[in-house]
Amino acid sequence: MSSSGNDDSDSNEEEVTISEYALNLMELAKYTIDCLERRIRSAGDNEALVASALLEERSSYGEDLASLGGCVTTLRNRAYHQAAETWQELLHFLDNHDTWPAERFWDHFNNKLVELGETSVEFRKACFHNTTAIEGDDYSIFHLVCKLDPPLKILQTLIDVIPQGDKGFCSSQYNHLSRPSGNWEFPLCTVVRHGCSFELVKFLVEADEKKETLKPFSSDRGEDTLLHVLVSNRENHKPEVFSAILHYLVLHLDDRNLQLIHEGSEEKTPVAIFFTSLLDEGRTHEEILLNDDLVFLLRATCYHQNCEFGNKQKMSKDFDGRHSDIDLISVPYAFFVCSPCFIEETTTTMMEHLRSTDKSFLVDKDMHGIYPIHGVLEDRHSYCVRTRWCYEGFDDYIVTTILRLAPECAGQRNKKGLYPLHIVADCERQSFLSDERRLHLVQTVFKANPDVAGIMDNEINLPSFTLPERYEKSSIYSLEERRSGLSSTYFLLRQRPEMIAETISMIQKESKEVAEPSSKRIKQG
Repeated sequence: MSSSGNDDSDSNEEEVTISEYALNLMELAKYTIDCLERRIRSAGDNEALVASALLEERSSYGEDLASLGGCVTTLRNRAYHQAAETWQELLHFLDNHDTWPAERFWDHFNNKLVELGETSVEFRKACFHNTTAIEGDDYSIFHLVCKLDPPLKILQTLIDVIPQGDKGFCSSQYNHLSRPSGNWEFPLCTVVRHGCSFELVKFLVEADEKKETLKPFSSDRGEDTLLHVLVSNRENHKPEVFSAILHYLVLHLDDRNLQLIHEGSEEKTPVAIFFTSLLDEGRTHEEILLNDDLVFLLRATCYHQNCEFGNKQKMSKDFDGRHSDIDLISVPYAFFVCSPCFIEETTTTMMEHLRSTDKSFLVDKDMHGIYPIHGVLEDRHSYCVRTRWCYEGFDDYIVTTILRLAPECAGQRNKKGLYPLHIVADCERQSFLSDERRLHLVQTVFKANPDVAGIMDNEINLPSFTLPERYEKSSIYSLEERRSGLSSTYFLLRQRPEMIAETISMIQKESKEVAEPSSKRIKQG
């Protein structure tokens, strides 16, 4: 009995709990309905506000409201439909922008956005979650507006009206700055491509706190950057605006985003695209070097190359410091560092022009105390901008060009006391060279300064003709591949056969000095 009584008591308690829950739910539903009725009546004919109220109530009370029946569900679905219609109205208005005077159009569009900002967050989420397809790509409201070079107040209103995601405005959950379009373009890239004011670019960069939109993005041409897009669409900007945007973007790049200058679509760097566009306009190579924007980008590319490897230069933390460092770089030196960016014909013509106007070009040490020929031979990947040409015979071409324009460079020593011949001939130092390529470089350097062949390698104390056979196993090429042509050793001995006798004599002299009693050597001294 006692057990049964306890069971009845538990059952009554459970029934009371369920009953209380039902009464509370009914009370909540009645209150919700009353609130909805007041808001709907006050909204009048404004369907957006009506739909906004429905979606806001759903967000507040969750599925409890759904228990009132299919009527509320139908209303909620109609609210989503209204959000979609509001989105379509915005698109339609943007499509007809050219039928309005510009100032009136943007004022009217801004008023529409302000009115939309009075709706609930849930309604705006439902509205701005939509995108529209144009030529196969999805575009957000931000992208579509940015195509039209809008006033700053429009973008600011958009930022205020579009709901923030869980991670703030940079979240790409809706149509924010860091949400790419179907072709992976950010709104910042869109304004740069279609033309805009400098203030607009600055605003978008500063609004993106995490600077996600400054990073490279994929396109149908490969990996692009803002600089690639800017110089490729230079004609869409006024000259003074293009110049301001170029300087601003370059100075905002840091060590994490150096690829924004170096890499890009079709293996072309921004400076190469810019240079080619000036050539296409009919300008001569000499006239191109008078273009301040091209010269700045050339110097900036060189500056970032130096900073990327850290062994030459550290990037300034402030923008004024970066600008000063860039301005200190000479144009001839900047072009040499950037020479792999251009086609061979352009590089040859420019180097000939620079050499004819500046006799110190190629001959003097650079701003870091390195001779250009040694910079290329010792580590072309860190000395010059890395492009595909660096891996396809650039060193052969550039050494030949240097020595044709300035043969005296073959007699320059690096910090270790080595001549160019010692570097190109040595199989260990240049292990990536095939026998054929090594022979070509040895012949080129030897013809520029034959006397160097008789000078011992200052670092390892070996004659030059032995260097091509040193540490043969370190070469990446097989023995058969390395023996396929006339060896560098054979070439050097054919040109200077007396080197064998000179080497033997030197070895005998050193052996004799070692064998002499120390007291006798002191007396002779």
